[in-house]
This record gives sequence, structure tokens and C-alpha cells, in this order.
Amino acid sequence: FLLINDPELKPDYNLNQLPLTKDFGPVLGSMIARTGWGEDKTSSDVVAEIKGGGFHFGNHQHADAGALQIYHHGIQVGDLGLYLSYGSPYDFNFNKRSVAHSMLLVRDPNEPLLFRTKSNDGGTRFSQRFPRTVREVLTDSWFRTGYVRSSDFGPDSKKPVFSYFNTDLTAAYTSKVEAYSRSFLFLNTGKKDVPAIILLWDQVKSAKKSFAKFWQINTLYNPEVADSGKIRLYGIAGGKSGNTEVNMLKPAWNERKMEIKGGDSVGYVFGDLYSVKSPWPEARGYRIMISHADEMKQTEFLTVFQMVEEGQKPYPLNYEERKDFIRLITDNKVIIMARPESLLHEKIVFSLPGEKLYEVIITGIKEGFWNISGSKRKGFNYWVQKDKNTIYFTGKDEEIVLNPGRDYESDEGSYD
Repeated sequence: FLLINDPELKPDYNLNQLPLTKDFGPVLGSMIARTGWGEDKTSSDVVAEIKGGGFHFGNHQHADAGALQIYHHGIQVGDLGLYLSYGSPYDFNFNKRSVAHSMLLVRDPNEPLLFRTKSNDGGTRFSQRFPRTVREVLTDSWFRTGYVRSSDFGPDSKKPVFSYFNTDLTAAYTSKVEAYSRSFLFLNTGKKDVPAIILLWDQVKSAKKSFAKFWQINTLYNPEVADSGKIRLYGIAGGKSGNTEVNMLKPAWNERKMEIKGGDSVGYVFGDLYSVKSPWPEARGYRIMISHADEMKQTEFLTVFQMVEEGQKPYPLNYEERKDFIRLITDNKVIIMARPESLLHEKIVFSLPGEKLYEVIITGIKEGFWNISGSKRKGFNYWVQKDKNTIYFTGKDEEIVLNPGRDYESDEGSYD
């Protein structure tokens, strides 16, 4: 206190000067994106967290690599575990395990159970090993849960329109998983009716096609499921409520199975039930588990989340799948998103329809120079930064062509 206290230094409590997105670096491997810093319970701000590949040290750390959380008028997607005691059957078989989190489960029925665990939840490796040195952390693959392939947000670093995060999570699981990548794109719309949109794309390949793969999100209130397969989640805080509209684009509704565990069965872990007595809503939340109807070694889950204010409607989605990427148009955004496990490196052609001015966001594109040309404007050269792998520009009513490399006749700079 005597060394660092400066009586002349006055605290500044204005949170609005802080950036809306933060990348927490390679050790934890995670990102938090928000639409604002409203702290009042009636705030309509959306906050989302995505966890990625980094390092795992056991003890109090959960087996939650890749977990998603969304706050909008309360927790709409998140964790259901409660920290009521350390090392109890509930703590080691549900609370700290992947099954209590919104993430992917891959179930190998013969996976060994370690560290006093009794249930096979299909999640990431549960660890109670503690490293003694930095060298042990860096050289022993046990402590590594993957790596962040790409992370970027912009175009304004304080109030970004988009926040992009792509991670390889293969190392978080045992060898039951041959490859697994997850892409996350958070869109701050700036609108009151639908303040935020999230795209989440998972691509997973298991060692055997018989290993069941479950895409899971957890929520506090009983979800509403439409005949079309769309899911509506609920949140309420301070007397105000909102919905999260969940639209899974892949696999299609007729190609997937869905199971919901809730209430007294929320802690049901493939044959074992773990329940606790608590007034907290997490004790009786709901787990939504989606899997492909057929056994497959490689499976994709592509999902759009729209956070919608009470009484409002989600935006229409214009979706098209190409060989190496998807194109999604919603509101005033045109999204080109590469498949999670790879980077775009070849020519890309798409259109901006009509006279509306679109924000174009391209994610998962190879680093280096790209030339961007429009049918109605002069082209320009764009430098894509390594480990960011994004492009942003605006345009309307024209065909857009992206070519790797740069063009001598084009401008150097932005397209805004």
C-alpha cells in the first residue's frame, strides 16, 4: 500500500470506455464478446463466452474446453454444475465434468475412468494431475487442450461489429477424437430487437463411427421446440425477458436426433444420476443433446443463435453451402465462413443483393495478400494477418470476387 498508493489518483468507473471484446490469450484460450457494459438487471446487453484450446491444470479447473455461454436477460446458454462440495461424487461426475457444460460430447464406451470418477460422460479428459514446473506444462501433452487457430475482432477494436474465434480442440479429448475444430462468430448488430447473433460451427471426427457424438447446450428454463426443429430458450432478469432462437442448419432436422434432460433428470449421465438439493435454478436446468441420426465418423453441427427481445422476431436467414465455406445473409450482414478445420486459399465469388449497404465479414481466410474486386467498383488489395484470418468491408448490389495475391492495377487499402 505504501509503495503503490497515489492519493491523487482518482478512480474512473465509466465502463463504456472499455472494449466490448477481449481475447484472453493462448494459456486459457478464450474470448468474451458483449454488446455493451450495462450492469442493471433490466439491461438488454448480450454477453457471450467461448472457451478454446489452451492448458489444463486440474484441481478446481473444469473439463470445459470449447464450452459456450450466453447471457441475455439471464443465463440462456451456460453451465449447470453447482460448487457445493469439493471431490464429491456430484462434483467429480457432473459439476466439473464436460456434461455440465455447453459443449461437445464424444462417447467411447471403453474410455478409462480416472481420478475417482465413476461415470463416462463422453467429455474432454478430466484431470487431477498438477504440473510441478513450467517445463512439465510445455512438454507433457497431458496439460494441453488444443490451440487457438484464429482470433480477431473489428473493424473498431473498442466496439467491434464482429468477434471471431476458431480453435482446434482435438487435444482436449482422448484418442477417441481424431480431429475437432470449433468456429465462433459473434455479431453485434447495434439493433434493439435482435442485439446479437452468433454462428457456431463444429466439425468432429471420431476414431470409430460407433462413438456417439452429442452437440449439447444447457439452459435454465424448459426450452420450446418447434416442429421445424428450431429451439427457443428463455431468460428473465429484472422483470424483463428475452429469447435465444436456436436454428441448427446442419445436420438437417430429418437427419438428427434430439434428447432433453431436465428437472430431476438433468444430472443423468448415461446411466448414472447425480442430483443435489439446492434452490439455485442450475440444480434443475435443462440439457439439450443433439446427435446425427446415423453413425458417422465425421459429423458437422452448424448453428445460428439469435438473441431476441421479448415480443420481437428473429431475422430471416439466407443460407448457402459451398465446397469450402458457407454464405449466410441476415439483416445487413453477409457472412462468408470457412469450414472450421481449414483456411480458405482459393478464389471466392459471391453477390451482394439489392441496394442495401451490407457489412461483409469473411472468416477463416488464409493469411497474406488478397485482391478484392467488385463488378461496380475498382478492386483493392487486402492484407490478411496471420492468426486473425478475417476480412471486413462494405458494399452493395454487385458481384464480389476474391483472389489470393494482389493485383498491380488495384488500390492498396480498404473498401469502405
